[in-house]
Amino acid sequence: MPALHVHLSHRPERLLALATRHALAPQLDVDPLAPRVWLVPSHGIAQWVQQSIAQHHGVCAGHDMRLPAQWLWQLYRSVLGHDAVPDEAPLDRGPLRWRLWRLLPTLASQPDADRYAPLLTYLGQGDLHRRAQLAWRIADLFDQYQIYRADWLDDWARGLDRLRDAEGRVREVPHDERWQPALWRLLRADALAEGHRWPSRSELHAAFVQRARTLPAAPGVPPRLTVFGLSAITPDVLQALRLCARWCDVAMFIVNPSLTDWFDRVGAQAGHPLLAAWGRQGRDCIAGLHQLADAAPDGDPEVRLHEHFDDGTAADRAPAHLLAQLQDDILHGRAEGESSWPAVDPQRDGSLRMHIGHTPLREVEVLHDQVLAALQRDPTLQPRDIAVFVPDVPTYAPFVHAVWGSLPPHDPRHVPYTVSDTGDPEAQRLHELVRALLQLDQARWQGSQVLDWLDVPALAHAFDLQPDEVETLARWRERAGIRWALDAEHKQHLGLTQPTDPQAERLTWRDGLQRLWLGYAIGDDEAVWADRALPARGVAVLQAPLLAKLQALVDALDAWQRTLRQPAPANAWHQRLHGMLDSLLAPTSDAERRTVGDLRSALDRWAQHAAAAGDDPIPAAVVADAWLALAAPAAVGQRFLAGGVTFATLMPMRSVPFRRVYLLGMHDGAYPRRDTHDAHDLMAALPRPGDRLRRYEDHYLFLEAVLAAREHLSISWVGRSPVDDTPAQPSLLVTQLRDHLRRHWRLVGHTPGDTANHDALLNALTTQHALQPFAPANYASTPPADPAPPLDAQRFSYAAHWLASPPAAAGVAPAWERPAQVNLGMLADLLHDPVRGWTQQRLRIGLPDEEPDTDLDTEPFEPDGLQRWRAELTWVQAAVRACMQGATQQDIQHAALDAWRRAQWSGLWPLGAAGEHQRRDADERLQRLVQHVQGFLTTFPQPCDARPRLRTVVEIPSSAPIPFDAVLPAVRRSDDGRYARLVVQGSRLLDSKSLNSKRWRLAALWRVWVEHVALQLALGATATCVVSPMGNAWLRPVDTTLARDVWQSLWEAWTTGLGPQPLPLPRHAAAAYFQALRSTSEPDTDARLRAWDQAREAYEDRGHGLARDALWRRHYPTFEALAGPREAHDDRPFARWTERIVQPLRAHVASSLDTPTDGDPPDDA
Repeated sequence: MPALHVHLSHRPERLLALATRHALAPQLDVDPLAPRVWLVPSHGIAQWVQQSIAQHHGVCAGHDMRLPAQWLWQLYRSVLGHDAVPDEAPLDRGPLRWRLWRLLPTLASQPDADRYAPLLTYLGQGDLHRRAQLAWRIADLFDQYQIYRADWLDDWARGLDRLRDAEGRVREVPHDERWQPALWRLLRADALAEGHRWPSRSELHAAFVQRARTLPAAPGVPPRLTVFGLSAITPDVLQALRLCARWCDVAMFIVNPSLTDWFDRVGAQAGHPLLAAWGRQGRDCIAGLHQLADAAPDGDPEVRLHEHFDDGTAADRAPAHLLAQLQDDILHGRAEGESSWPAVDPQRDGSLRMHIGHTPLREVEVLHDQVLAALQRDPTLQPRDIAVFVPDVPTYAPFVHAVWGSLPPHDPRHVPYTVSDTGDPEAQRLHELVRALLQLDQARWQGSQVLDWLDVPALAHAFDLQPDEVETLARWRERAGIRWALDAEHKQHLGLTQPTDPQAERLTWRDGLQRLWLGYAIGDDEAVWADRALPARGVAVLQAPLLAKLQALVDALDAWQRTLRQPAPANAWHQRLHGMLDSLLAPTSDAERRTVGDLRSALDRWAQHAAAAGDDPIPAAVVADAWLALAAPAAVGQRFLAGGVTFATLMPMRSVPFRRVYLLGMHDGAYPRRDTHDAHDLMAALPRPGDRLRRYEDHYLFLEAVLAAREHLSISWVGRSPVDDTPAQPSLLVTQLRDHLRRHWRLVGHTPGDTANHDALLNALTTQHALQPFAPANYASTPPADPAPPLDAQRFSYAAHWLASPPAAAGVAPAWERPAQVNLGMLADLLHDPVRGWTQQRLRIGLPDEEPDTDLDTEPFEPDGLQRWRAELTWVQAAVRACMQGATQQDIQHAALDAWRRAQWSGLWPLGAAGEHQRRDADERLQRLVQHVQGFLTTFPQPCDARPRLRTVVEIPSSAPIPFDAVLPAVRRSDDGRYARLVVQGSRLLDSKSLNSKRWRLAALWRVWVEHVALQLALGATATCVVSPMGNAWLRPVDTTLARDVWQSLWEAWTTGLGPQPLPLPRHAAAAYFQALRSTSEPDTDARLRAWDQAREAYEDRGHGLARDALWRRHYPTFEALAGPREAHDDRPFARWTERIVQPLRAHVASSLDTPTDGDPPDDA
C-alpha cells in the first residue's frame, strides 16, 4: 500500500546519510541516468547536500534540487495539464495587486458599498499613493489566506461570511471586517469574467486534489522523491506530498530536536523549558505529521513515521562539555531538576561563550580574534568548519569586509571567509541608479548626486564619458557654482520657490551650463555677460565636446523627469521604461548586462501583472516600487558554504551543522525581529498550528543554531552604549538561555545553591569588551601569538598594529637633512603651521592644501569659513584694484558690488535677502578700506620697478650658516624716499564686530610679519599696509638692530621646529595667550592662568582649534601636552616662544602710520 514515509532524527548528518541512501538506491525499470529529485527548503541546504554527497561518493551528479513552491507548481501542471495551469494564478499576489488597484475606486458604486466603509474612508479623495498602499496590503493579506485559510475563501466564495478555527468551530466575520468576504467575491467574479478557470491558488489546488485522487499515474512525476530539511510545511505542500506518494516513492527527512512527545501541549509543558519557549514552529510541524500518522484512513496514502535517535546517554559517550550537556538535555526533554551535571571549569571547557561589545564593529573585531585563537588551538579546525550568523547581513557586511578583508593573504592573521546573502555590488549599484532615475521628478538634483550617478559605468558609457572626464566635470561643477535643481521651473515643481523669485535660476544645472558655455566662448573674463551671467573658468577650447556630453546628459535627464510627471496606463509605462533602459544605460560589463537583462525581464513580468489594472493611469512612484520589487537582486543563499568562514543571515530552514557557530547581533530589538501585524489580519485573531509568524520563526532559528554547533557556540550582542557606556539588554532569547544556565549549572569551586555566587558561572562565560580595539587590557605582557590564549582568557587581541612602539623608537623622526639653501617660504610656512611645516620639510611628505569641507549641494544661507573668506577677499581685491586705477568713489563702490554679485552667482555668498542681511555693514567697511588704501597711495604714490631681493646667511646654532636668497614682495615709494608695501587678504584683522576695536587678530598677521621683517633687512625702514574685510592695519617700520634680532629669533624658531618634535607654537593659541597675558580687564585674576585658559580654549575648542587636526593631535593631543601644566608652564617652550615671536609683532601693529604710539601700549582689553 502506498505511503508517505517520514524519517525523524535530531542529527541532520544522520538524516542526510539516510536521505542520500534513499535517493541513490537502485530501482527496477528506471533509467539509471534519470535525475534524482530532491525537495529542499533553501539553496543553502541544497549546497550542503550536494557538497556532502560529493565528499562521500566522490561526485555529485544527476541530483535535481527543487524548492517546494517550484515543485508544487510543476506538479499542478503534470496533473492538470501544462496549458491549463498558467505561470501565475490570476489572484496571486502580483496580479492581485493591480486588480485591486483597478477595482478599489469602484467600491463606492457597488450594491453593498456600506460594507466597504473602512476602505473608502482610507482612500479619501482619491490619493493614488494611498490607493496603491491599500491594494498592496490587501493583496498580501489575501495571499496568506490562499496558503493557510483556503477553507475560509471557499466559504466566502459560496456567500458564507464565516470563519473556522483549528477545531472546526464556526464564527461570523466581525462586522467591521465584512468587506473582506465581499471584496474576495468581487475579485473572484472579476477574474472569472475574464475567462479564468481557477481564479485563485486555493481553487487550483482543490482542482489538483480532486484530479489526483482519480489518476493511477501522473506524467512527469519522478519515480522517487526525497524531501529533506523542511522544518515548516504549508498545508498545500504536505497534502501534495501525500498524493504524490500514490505514484512514486516519497520519503521525508525532518529534524526533530527531541525524542520526547514535546510536540504535544502536555509534553511541552512538562519537558525542557527552552524547547517549550523556542520550538513552537517545529512543534507545529512535528505535531501535524504525528496527527496524520495517527489519523484514521481517509483514502489518501498513509503517513508512516520512522525515528532515528540516540537512545539514552551511555557512560562512555556522556556529553563532554557544557554545550553538549545543554543539547543532550534538549534531546531528552529534561524538565527542571531532572539533570545534574558536573561543575563547569572554564579553563577546560570552552564550548559556550558570550561577548558584550559597544558596536557591531567591535563585535566583528572580537570575533576575528576569537576565530584566530580557535584555529591556533586546534590544527584540525578549518575555516570551512566555522559559521557566523547574524540577523541582518547587510548591516554587518561592511564591518566584516573592513576587519577580515583588510588583511592580505600573506598576513598570519588572514582567514578566508565568504559573506552570503548579499547581492553583487555592481548589480546593487545599478539598481540604486535605476531607482534614483525613477524618482528623478521628485529629486533635488544635487550636484554631487548627479555626478555620483556617473560612477556607474552603464550611465557614463551611454553618454561616452570616461572616468577622467567625470573628474573634469566635477571640477567644472564646482567652478560653475552648480548646487542643486535643474532650473527655476524644477524648483517651482518641488514647491521650493516662488514664480516671482528673480534669483531662482541661480546655482542650478541650467545656470551652471550657461556659465560653462560662456566661459568656453569668451574665456576667463570676469565681467558679467549681458548683466545676466558670469562666465565660469576652466573650459578649454578643445573641451567643447566634453561640455556637449554634459549638456546631452542633463537634457536627457530633464526629458525623462518630465515624462515621469505624467501618469500613464501600464502598457505605456512598459514602453517608457524599456525606452529609458535603452537611452540612459549602456552596460559595459557582464554583470551590468546581466543586471539590465534582469531588469527587462522583471519589467515584462510587471507588465503581465499590471495588465489587470486595465487602462487606469498609474503614477511613476507606484510603478517604480512594483517593478523594482520584482527586479531586486536575489541575494539569499549566495556563496553559502563557498569555502572559508561562512557569514550568513540567520534564516529559516538552514540548520546545517558546523563545528563552531558564532551568533552576532543578538541584542534586544534586533533579534527576534519584530512582526509587522496588519490590523485586518483575521489569521492573527484565529491562529492555527503551522501559521507563519516571524517571532516564532526566529525563536526556532535560535534553537536550530544552538543545536547546530558541535564543539563551540559563541553569542555576541551590543550590550553597552558607545556614547556613555550605559548597559543595554540582550535579546530575550539570550536572557532565557542565561537564566537556564544559571539555574542548572554551577562554576567549579562553588557548591549548589550558593546564592553569594549566583552569577559566578555567567560572569566566567561572559566577556565585557572595551570600546576600542587598542585598549591596554586586550594586550598581555606576552603576545598571544605563541602560545594560544587559554580557554578562560577573556580579553586578548592579535592586532599587533595597535601595540605601542618600543620605548627606544617612540617618537623618533628621521635625521634632519640640512638644506643647501633656504628661502622665505620655508620660514613662513613653518611658523604659520609648525606641524605641517615639520611634516613637509623634515619628513619630506607632501600634504594637500588645507581646505575645510564645504557643502557644495546647498545654497550658502550661512557661509562657512572658506566661503566667507573667498567672497570677502573678492570684494576687497576689487575695491583695492579700483583704487589703484584711480577710480571715483562711485566706480569703486560699483566694483565692490559687482564682486559681491559674482560671489553670489558663484555660490560663495547667499542670494537675495539673506545675502544682503549678512553684508549689511559692507558699505561702512568699504568706506574705511577705501580711505585706508587712498591714504596709502597718497603717501606712497610711486611703484618700484623691481622687486627687492634679500641675500644673506642664516646662522644655525651648532652648524654652519645656510645661504638665504629670496625675491621679496613688491613695494611702493614715497616722494621722500620711504618704502611701504600693500597687502590684501581675506582674513579679518579685527577680533570684534566693531570697526573701532583695536583687538587685533594677530594670528592673521603671522605670515605678513615674516615678510615685513625681511623687507627691513633688504630695504631698511619699510612699512606694511594691510587691508581686510574687517579692519585695516599698519605694520610700522622696525629698527634695524631690532629687525636683525627678530630675524634671528624667527630662524631659531625654524631650526627648533625642525627638531625631533614640531615647534609647540600654534598661532591662534599663541596670540590668545599673549593678548590675555597683557590684558588688564581682570586685574583680580592671575594673568598667567587666565592666559593659559584662553590659549587652551583657542587650541581645543574654537573654530580654529588645531587640536581637531590629525597631525597636531598626533604630536599634541591636548593643550597640556603642548604648553605644560596650567600651574607650571612659564618655563615651557610654548610660553617662551610666544613671548619671543608675538611681542615684537604686537608692538609694531597700528591702526595708522601717523600714530606711532598706537601699538605700545596695546589696547587689547
